[in-house]
Amino acid sequence: MRSRTRFSRRTFVTSVILSGAVGLVAACSSSASPTLAPSPGASSGAATAAPSPATGQAAASPASPTAAATSTTAAKPSGQPVNLLFWYSWSVSDVPLKYYQQLADQTWAPKHPGSSLKIVKIPENDREAKYTAAFAAGQGPDLFSDMVDIYTQRGIAAELPSELGQRLAENLIPASIPNYQYEGKWRGIPFIPIGSLGLVMFYNADQFKEVGLDPAKPPTTMTELWDDALKLVKVDSSGNVTRSGFAHNFQSDLGAMTGKFYPFLHSYGGRLYDPKTVVATGFVNSPGGVQALQVLKDMSIGPKKVSSNILGLTEEQMARGQASIIFRESSFVGYFQTHAPKLNLKISYVPKEKEEGCGNFTLNWALIANPASKGLAETFDFMSDMATAKVDLEVAKTTGTIPAWKSSWQDPYMTSRPDYAALQYTSTHDPGIRYLAPHSNEAAQAYGKIISSVARGELEPKAAADQVASQIDKILKG
Repeated sequence: MRSRTRFSRRTFVTSVILSGAVGLVAACSSSASPTLAPSPGASSGAATAAPSPATGQAAASPASPTAAATSTTAAKPSGQPVNLLFWYSWSVSDVPLKYYQQLADQTWAPKHPGSSLKIVKIPENDREAKYTAAFAAGQGPDLFSDMVDIYTQRGIAAELPSELGQRLAENLIPASIPNYQYEGKWRGIPFIPIGSLGLVMFYNADQFKEVGLDPAKPPTTMTELWDDALKLVKVDSSGNVTRSGFAHNFQSDLGAMTGKFYPFLHSYGGRLYDPKTVVATGFVNSPGGVQALQVLKDMSIGPKKVSSNILGLTEEQMARGQASIIFRESSFVGYFQTHAPKLNLKISYVPKEKEEGCGNFTLNWALIANPASKGLAETFDFMSDMATAKVDLEVAKTTGTIPAWKSSWQDPYMTSRPDYAALQYTSTHDPGIRYLAPHSNEAAQAYGKIISSVARGELEPKAAADQVASQIDKILKG
């Protein structure tokens, strides 16, 4: 068994076992104040804490706006009935949708007699096309979930009222703030609440032991990851993978496929595009970008394959014991507590190769108000109802997500999480590579198609990289 020296930012491995965790209960109360049944934290002890996000400061970055951002003074509600539409797009759980609808019906609606707020789920695969068409036709919703940077640049993200912006500035953890600001102005509020602080590596400790690997020494480089996956993979007599040693994400939204592949693309030196020049050619098809796709191909087909493209979503494979290692947002701690409570999982940082693979990017979902809303003041009022420590923590508990409020990080729900130490570190550091240019979602969708084609042997890595570089440059030019 080889000895591994872990590099500095991985000097600790969060290794609290999830065994015995109780499943989540998704229930809405009929009381005047919406209440959801909380999810218990992992039964094991809390991980070693790094600097507290309640006091820690985000690393200086020219791309990270400060908390002391400006906001605007909101117009007062007209007093006339309004019918608001909220488009909700998150594939992992409908629990927040139900909670927010109850909040609207029981807290917001009584303040606005005769008014209504309807929440409609938009499938993630349809989100980009539906949003683009609706806003172009002037028929977009009053409130929607997406990325502040992209929609502010499109002119479809209203600046928040001063009081709401100040509340966010005083209460959010530093690492989450860039999600809700653009050029120093508040344009969104936490949604679900923040989902995650980047990808982490989940791995099955029992399967590691089964093949002679030490669960206390997970892979720290992509080369080690592949070596371990070759020991962990199971293949039947027909050559089909029945247990992925490492499960690539092949069966979700194309943009999500790209997001889960970033650790490989970035680790080998590639980029979706250069964030400074907003150019893909020379970056996504750089030697590192091509190498990342070659590794993907070889891990998916051929004699050194370790990943199945037919066993389902990576988290589903792992929950069934059909995947040994996956990359997923830390919010999936809650998913595994629900779907595989006896699974002996451990959590570590994502490995690197030539450079850091994942960066500490935050999952930058936000809830955004459409400036063209005919009930903008009423929309802001509902956002104000949502932007509280109570809502933040309750939604986090019932979905396994990460709260955005500093006070929520002191709750046992957070301090007992198996990924708490990793999140403490990430929450106080620079978010890393962020693709925030207009049309970045479409660019990620285009790259997702390439990932799928290369993994199935339909395109060679170099040709695929050159093809998508040209496509992304056209997309980014609008």
